[in-house]
Amino acid sequence: MIYHHLIAVTLAFFLDLLIGDPPNWPHPVKWIGTMISKLDQAFNRGAYKKRNGLFMLIIVLAMVILITGLTVYLAYRIHPLAGIFLERCCHCHYDSSEGLKASWNGCVPSAE
Repeated sequence: MIYHHLIAVTLAFFLDLLIGDPPNWPHPVKWIGTMISKLDQAFNRGAYKKRNGLFMLIIVLAMVILITGLTVYLAYRIHPLAGIFLERCCHCHYDSSEGLKASWNGCVPSAE
């Protein structure tokens, strides 16, 4: 099973180097941003902003983990190639307009 994950990550790396993410495609990071914006409008008021912010954080993390984990799990139950494909699709970037090149440069510590 670990080999399936390694294949998915390797495939994602090379596909992102080749094509990246077209700017007009739907992207989960945009959806998460919309969810955060709506939660911010609903909860970021009153005297308990820190507590409400923590509540919003828990909601966002729970939703992302639950939806992503369940979707990838179900895809692997259908077929290992479906799981690999979906893991590649769930791979998110720091800067989707620049693809993995930009996020890779930001993730790797410099040797200086």
